[in-house]
Amino acid sequence: MTETSELYRGTILLSLRMRCSLAKVCDPFNLTPVQGMVLIMLEPEQSMTMNKLTCMLGCDASNTTGLVDRLESQDMITRSKDPSDKRVSMISLSDNGVNTREELLKELSHKDKLNLGSLSEEQHSVMKTIMTVCHHG
Repeated sequence: MTETSELYRGTILLSLRMRCSLAKVCDPFNLTPVQGMVLIMLEPEQSMTMNKLTCMLGCDASNTTGLVDRLESQDMITRSKDPSDKRVSMISLSDNGVNTREELLKELSHKDKLNLGSLSEEQHSVMKTIMTVCHHG
């Protein structure tokens, strides 16, 4: 196995552990892990297109529509049209969604099932840099 293959495998295994942790944290909020992921992916006071969300989730557009419908009915997100192209649907966090997002992140940090709290300050910095490069790459 190449070093890059090992990194992909490690990242996938970490992602699966994170999903399991997220499921436990989302349950008291009556959210599925995917709904929790959407809330965490969205930045407060920023919008994302439905197409970008679909791509990031790696699912069919109809699944994304159902997911957004449910989050909208729970007052977690708002949906609007892109002013420059009315065919494009934009989603953003509602005030309730921002608060729930913060609570989810706080609970994930508090429970720390991934043991990230044991990393040194330097390791945190390196991991954050790597995740930023990979996310924006």
